[in-house]
Amino acid sequence: MFKGPTHTSLDEKGRLSMPTRFREGFAAHGNRLTITRHPHGCLLIFTPQAWETFSAQIEVMPIDAHWMKRVFYGYAMDLELDKAGRVTVPPELRAKASMAVGSPLVLLGMGNYIEMWEAQLHQAHEERAMENEIPARFRELAF
Repeated sequence: MFKGPTHTSLDEKGRLSMPTRFREGFAAHGNRLTITRHPHGCLLIFTPQAWETFSAQIEVMPIDAHWMKRVFYGYAMDLELDKAGRVTVPPELRAKASMAVGSPLVLLGMGNYIEMWEAQLHQAHEERAMENEIPARFRELAF
């Protein structure tokens, strides 16, 4: 299970150094992962097993959801962590998520996947979300 934030950046070759605490989740899958884009402007990073579960849900979406299917499937790329725990984020994905080499990024562990955000974009989205009322489903949670 992935959880918690990490502040990082891409190196000069466009590589992400996966935080050590996240690497274990990929090691169990031969260091393979899938990265795709999200309509909110971030990238999603999945283990092969989590991608399989997620893509099965997308596969059965009706025709009126076809553009979202294009966003998730059309940009999905199967990649592998190198021996140093790095993965090269393809330029097509970096461009769609406004991620420049060296610019600040935020990785958020989201349970069975990781979100990768350009830091300023994440900050803006988070501030807007915090101004909104808490969704009803979350008000039902017991602590």
